[in-house]
Amino acid sequence: GRAGRAFVLSDRTVHARWGPAAGEALGTAGLSLVGCGDGGESGPTATGTVADGQPRSGGVVILGRAVDPVDLDPHTSITSMDIFVKIYSNLYFQMPGGDFQMNLAEKVETPDHQTFIFTLRKGVKFHDIDPVNGREVTSEDVAYSFERRGTALQAIDKRFWKLIQDGMETPDKHTFKVTLSRPFVPAFVEMGNPTWTVAPPEAVEKFGDLKQKAIGSGPFMLQRFVRAESVELVRNPDFFLPGRPYLDGYKYVIIPSHDTLLAAFKSGQHDINGANLDALKLRSLEANPDITVLTTPNFFYPLLGLNMTRPPFDDIRVREAVDLAIDRQELIDKIAFGEGKLNGPIQWGQTFWALPQEELRAFFQYDPQRARQLLADAGFENGFEVTLKTAMIKGFWEDTVTLLAEQLGRVGIKVNLQIRDLAAWLLNVVLPGDFDMTFMVNLPYNEPDRPLSFYHSAGVTGSGNRASVPNSEIDALIEKQQVTFDKGERQKLILDVQRLILQQHGSLLPLFGDYSHLAYWNYVKGWWPPDKEGTYSYIFNWDLWLDKA
Repeated sequence: GRAGRAFVLSDRTVHARWGPAAGEALGTAGLSLVGCGDGGESGPTATGTVADGQPRSGGVVILGRAVDPVDLDPHTSITSMDIFVKIYSNLYFQMPGGDFQMNLAEKVETPDHQTFIFTLRKGVKFHDIDPVNGREVTSEDVAYSFERRGTALQAIDKRFWKLIQDGMETPDKHTFKVTLSRPFVPAFVEMGNPTWTVAPPEAVEKFGDLKQKAIGSGPFMLQRFVRAESVELVRNPDFFLPGRPYLDGYKYVIIPSHDTLLAAFKSGQHDINGANLDALKLRSLEANPDITVLTTPNFFYPLLGLNMTRPPFDDIRVREAVDLAIDRQELIDKIAFGEGKLNGPIQWGQTFWALPQEELRAFFQYDPQRARQLLADAGFENGFEVTLKTAMIKGFWEDTVTLLAEQLGRVGIKVNLQIRDLAAWLLNVVLPGDFDMTFMVNLPYNEPDRPLSFYHSAGVTGSGNRASVPNSEIDALIEKQQVTFDKGERQKLILDVQRLILQQHGSLLPLFGDYSHLAYWNYVKGWWPPDKEGTYSYIFNWDLWLDKA
């Protein structure tokens, strides 16, 4: 029979006892302290000198934020994840380096590829706030939350829910069992996604939703939320890790202007920088010995969407013309100041799964003359006009879509921008595929199946891809890699399907990826490298502390 696997909580990071195929079964290379995972570039490089001492309790971290979080519902919001992970708890989390850190669950047993048995910590309490009033978190809460996450109207991905909806059991209040309807290699990674968070049903019943009210069992509690202004969190005195969190709270200050955000950070108003940092802005911060900068591949990545079901993009010649009209090197030079790489369907930071740079450079040729010829062959000698529906966020997003429109204009494609509110654009444009052309900056996926799902006929929602034409060969390869537990074999399938996707020139055209630079004052302590190996406090924040009066 297949060997079982069990993961047991040490202070903060999962250690593993492996069966013969355990690493492949979880889609990882292993669960060491740092640097495992799916072969992506992980673990930041850092500038600045940080010396940790004894953690000190107290203080409120102030940080800027360019994007309005809109709402705090952990099961539907993708604009407030960095905030709600501090309020709620999950069974466990997957860290940026690929490690898994147990949270509500103290152990998970996987006797086979389709079964996951979680043993919950005893005595974990929801926040002492009406209507929950500090009651214990149980397996029933986990099952309720998984169902709410899976069935919510605004849930962006219901594919995994379809695999577990008939397979959830709660044999007792500290045991939660999930049985998949079929094998699915990314299952363990998926359940480590922060959106599978645990919330109390009483709060939903009382407030109707969790958009403006938030009650969880995480290290911080919501004190105040004013849209487009600020979010304030305070320490949860009953958090289940003794002595944590160290901080008294967080305050997010919402400022749409990246220049204003950076000025506030430089002047000491903010402890953590919230502005986008390009290579030019970075130089002045790196020169300051009191500031630490963490640099890592940016797993957020831009895509140009073409609706393959509507004219003129139902003609592959037109889609190829758009691909040839995009000067990706110009995008890298002007938007990322030369600090970037080409992306395939899977972004370059997932190095093990991503297509090689030399292959992408050979495929993505900038050829405006050939683009104009293809347009003429398709009946558009004089070009055409198209409406590009998008949200608009200052900085990277706005700069990229503006330059893309200019590039397409050079071959006779006049792009008219139609700007929507971010939440409305996601719900009414992206998910139903209601666009001819759109631009998006996709989420930082660290597992290859999710990016590939955008090209499957079932789409990212699992219920249909309304912007794409079904391709049986692409579908078959995507489905096969989902059940291929041998990592090497899975890699070959994933590379092959990306090559097929590129040849379709849609429905999402990959562009490029850059680097993410995060800056904070040196008195902010407890960060993941270089401070403490294996600590990922920027995400979960129970180890962060301030070394100042």
